[in-house]
Amino acid sequence: MSLIKKEVKNEKIITVLVVVALLAVIVPAGLSCSGPSDEETSTPANETSTPVEEPTEPVEFEVSGTMERTQQTLDPNPKTENGQMTLANNIDYWDLHGTLEGTIVGEYTMVVYVTAGTFTLEGQGTFTGTVNGKSGSFFYNTVGSGQFTSFTGDAGVITTDESIISGTGELANLCGGSHSEYAFDANGSSGTYSGTCWFEE
Repeated sequence: MSLIKKEVKNEKIITVLVVVALLAVIVPAGLSCSGPSDEETSTPANETSTPVEEPTEPVEFEVSGTMERTQQTLDPNPKTENGQMTLANNIDYWDLHGTLEGTIVGEYTMVVYVTAGTFTLEGQGTFTGTVNGKSGSFFYNTVGSGQFTSFTGDAGVITTDESIISGTGELANLCGGSHSEYAFDANGSSGTYSGTCWFEE
């Protein structure tokens, strides 16, 4: 009888040892449902975190000055249809002073509304010189409108808006635009410009 009890006791001990061994395989030491251990998340004492640099905003600056047309070539063969006269491939040459110091060569198409005595224009141009002390060139688009102030059409006023597209040299990253107002007559054309520009980083 005592032998039977001893065997049963030994079997229970063996069973407990087997269960413990299985648990040791299924649940490895150190595993926790609360997340990684401190050893995995801690930062070594001799390491420091690198601060993340915030992107800097471009600094805007105002541009303003005067402009004077030095030469003009108009379309010698304008097309007239339904009370509209279209002059294509016109070229203007300008001298600029102020924040922009340099020259402009602009090419544009002008549509004249004969009865109303008004006109619109659209084109492109290239500035060469300095902007806020930096030298180079930039290419821009321009749109505008105007009104004749004489019956002969040789005098009037114009307003235009310019948008910078691309640049070279120190003006390669120049962005922004300007608004121009000028008058013209038989003796030439002059006016002012103003706007906001910035350099993209």
